[in-house]
Amino acid sequence: MIDGFYPPPKPAIILPNRPEIIRPHSSANGASAKRACDPRFHVPDAAMHISMLLGGLGVTALGGKGAPAAAAATQHILIVFFAYAASSTTVTWPTGWTQLFSPTFNTNVGLEARYRVTDGTEGASIELTTSGSVKSAHQCYRIGAGLSAEGAVVNGGSGSNNPDPPNLAPSWGSAANLWLSACSYTQDGGVAVTAYPSSYTDGRDDKTSTGNGCGLGTARRALTAASENPGTFTIGSSKRWVGATVAVQPSAETPTVTALAGNNNDAGGTAHTVTLA
Repeated sequence: MIDGFYPPPKPAIILPNRPEIIRPHSSANGASAKRACDPRFHVPDAAMHISMLLGGLGVTALGGKGAPAAAAATQHILIVFFAYAASSTTVTWPTGWTQLFSPTFNTNVGLEARYRVTDGTEGASIELTTSGSVKSAHQCYRIGAGLSAEGAVVNGGSGSNNPDPPNLAPSWGSAANLWLSACSYTQDGGVAVTAYPSSYTDGRDDKTSTGNGCGLGTARRALTAASENPGTFTIGSSKRWVGATVAVQPSAETPTVTALAGNNNDAGGTAHTVTLA
């Protein structure tokens, strides 16, 4: 000891939940006893040492109040395209689905689409009701990391075998968007999509199998852009068609398709069960 100052203690063995220090290597029993009683040499218990260590790492507790929150689950968006063989009909959707563009018709075929942010209550399917008896074809995309969506639609006029979705410039501007192109077309039982817009992948074609029906083709593309004008689809013969383009706004990540489902109502009617992805 120099001028009443004790030198730093030697390494100690700390017992959990015990404030005292055991210093088996101390050669000065008197000094050790003094240190054990002196508040200047009081060492917190093991639990406090762990807490102090975690605090230095920016962690306040393990599994307790103040612990870092778990990463939020990735938000998913469902987008449903609904095509129907009718020159005019009204479609009733369940609550919670946001319209992407106005329902559009071209003689005997129509197309509309809606989306919703998932909350776990969607179930395996939804029921759509049409004001008249029609045949229908439908697809549902499940998209991860999507924030919102917007769409545009065009009437294909007198018809052709190259449905051409319109240009779309979403309101949020340039971003790492996911783009969906779609077309509905009249179906006589033998027509199908044979090619999809250039640079678009994973094309899908759902259609009724008999005459006086409809078909629905879609494909996707990831592209950072403020606008997008997809190329054309190709179908087996010249038909009336409606084309649409949809953009999915990214959240923290680029939106990606995690599932895709499709089905149709070949028998026709006013009740239409749409399988959800």
